[in-house]
Amino acid sequence: MSGKNRGDVERALRAVNRDFYRDHADTFDATRGKPWRGWSRILTALGSGRAQSILDIGCGNARLVEVLGPHLAGTSYAGLDSSPALLLHARRRLDGMAGLSWRLLAWDALSGVLPARRGDGYSLVVIFGFLHHVPGREALTRLLDLAFDRVAHGGHLAVSFWQFGDLPRFRGKSLPAASVGLDADDLGDGDYLLPWQRVPGAVRFCHHTPPVEADRLMDGLPGRIVDRFRTDGATDDLNLYYLLHKERGWEYGDEGRC
Repeated sequence: MSGKNRGDVERALRAVNRDFYRDHADTFDATRGKPWRGWSRILTALGSGRAQSILDIGCGNARLVEVLGPHLAGTSYAGLDSSPALLLHARRRLDGMAGLSWRLLAWDALSGVLPARRGDGYSLVVIFGFLHHVPGREALTRLLDLAFDRVAHGGHLAVSFWQFGDLPRFRGKSLPAASVGLDADDLGDGDYLLPWQRVPGAVRFCHHTPPVEADRLMDGLPGRIVDRFRTDGATDDLNLYYLLHKERGWEYGDEGRC
């Protein structure tokens, strides 16, 4: 039996990813230049209600801006990431985007707080390619609550869950807990330590959230789900997406989760 409490384990898993993105940001950026198909579908779904302001939680190198295209004019973008090294790559990309007002913030999205925006909030808050790095159901629930709280009335929250756990090519490569100084029973169901094939010895913590669990998480938010779909990857199903609408007049109150 492990002598570590759950809080210690989650901090250790977060440290694994912190070290990975600190040490391998250049290699990661070099492999993450193209946008995902799901992002375009999200923007298309917004239609005439296109985002005037975007908060990108776990923005990495900010490649989301590559799909903004005609949405750039009059749009403000805020990228949030805990990796200073990846934010440098994001800055280089954003410097070349004419017509976009932007800012980048070095911020730990798992700290329990998110930066506020003047006024009502953001018309679109997104969490793409990040939720699998959140250790623990409580932390994941808290982050989704905080993200929804940053959505302006009438705005949208869009998130994706990486469905890598469905694929033997990922599951079969998972490293033992001892590789990062943990015990076997420190890892829960769906927790994996995935090697980074381009750099021997590099490892990331990733949690697989199956659709039934993702449905529960998203149904627990007070927004209205207006789209749910799978796409991306060679098999067109690597990510599970949700688009939620925040009705006008809604407020956190007695019924909101703490």
